[in-house]
Amino acid sequence: MTSPRLATYSIGGATKYGAVTDAGIVDLSARFGKDYPTLREAIAAGALTKLAEDAAKRSPDHALDAIIWQPPIPGAGKDHLHRRELPGP
Repeated sequence: MTSPRLATYSIGGATKYGAVTDAGIVDLSARFGKDYPTLREAIAAGALTKLAEDAAKRSPDHALDAIIWQPPIPGAGKDHLHRRELPGP
């Protein structure tokens, strides 16, 4: 199975995450938000396969032109970027 492209986005003032398809976005936060409030929690829980399998069975909930793209991993702030910019040995 091909790995889905996952994204965080907003629509109607709500921030959500889902699987991106050519036809739109499958809203995974609507289905899994109680267990994984953000994509960060889904990743931390090792739930990406579960999300991908569910998304593969679904039609898109939102058109791509109806959403506003957000940073993929909420909370990956300056501290995260700073660690990546440290010089090597």
